[in-house]
Amino acid sequence: MISEEHKRELSQQARRVLEQAADKFRNDPADREATLNTISALKQIACVELGLAETDPLMTPANALMDALDQLDDGVIHPLLKKIPTKSPPDTQKVLSVKAIAVYFVHLLNKECNQNALEARKTVAIILEKKNFRGKMTHTRSSSTYEIKGITERTLRDWCEQYNSSRRDSTLRTVYNLLVPPFPEDADNATKISAIESKLALVIDAMDAAGVMVTRKPVRP
Repeated sequence: MISEEHKRELSQQARRVLEQAADKFRNDPADREATLNTISALKQIACVELGLAETDPLMTPANALMDALDQLDDGVIHPLLKKIPTKSPPDTQKVLSVKAIAVYFVHLLNKECNQNALEARKTVAIILEKKNFRGKMTHTRSSSTYEIKGITERTLRDWCEQYNSSRRDSTLRTVYNLLVPPFPEDADNATKISAIESKLALVIDAMDAAGVMVTRKPVRP
């Protein structure tokens, strides 16, 4: 049995790891190391609170996930990470992260910079368009697919609606909740808008997400 004082030390240590990982993930939602560190810290907290060893059978799923992520560096795709065939392919993690970041900055422009919702969506759409984002849409009846010329204000409106209807534990909300304003509270509007534009472009570049194909749900004609 470990002492309560040692428990507190281990828990505080795990929390510091979680905070550092969250900071890295906030800047790059595709950061695999940050994800691995988060899982490791959560394992440590579980072991401390439940008195388990890291090799306890209850830790098997978490250990398997860490191993699977590690193996990606060797070009091995563990069954845990293999895609499940569906009629309509799901959005990739990277695209979902971009969507969450875009929606966050739309809300920020609206609430902090006094832009109305339409203006905020247009501002973010222009940034994404400059980064060569493209989308594709599937026709519900014919199942034919065609390419959209680019991201528009309507695209951002759709993303905002998708965010509003998403589950609390969805990737959209998880990434969204990790974000913080990229400017000081006392900054003027022009500085805030400039910081938002720069941060959004920087995050997309850091994720190597420019030009990602955005898969959209089938729509009615």
